[in-house]
Amino acid sequence: MYCFIAVLLFCNSSFIIFSKEKALHQAPQQQYTIYLTFDDGPLDSSRFINDIILQEQIKVNVFVVGMQSKKHAA
Repeated sequence: MYCFIAVLLFCNSSFIIFSKEKALHQAPQQQYTIYLTFDDGPLDSSRFINDIILQEQIKVNVFVVGMQSKKHAA
């Protein structure tokens, strides 16, 4: 099983490294973009992060883990 996983990972990484395909479209880079993820949330400390996000008007995508969605259902 481990051998199969190793071969699969090698094949995928080889394709990515040696691929000569170009992107169909690339947006002009006028500014840098940072994407943050918060996994396994929401946590008790999430309210502090939420305050900053609202104050700074930061656009976010939220991914909630199933167990946490039951715990924090609205």
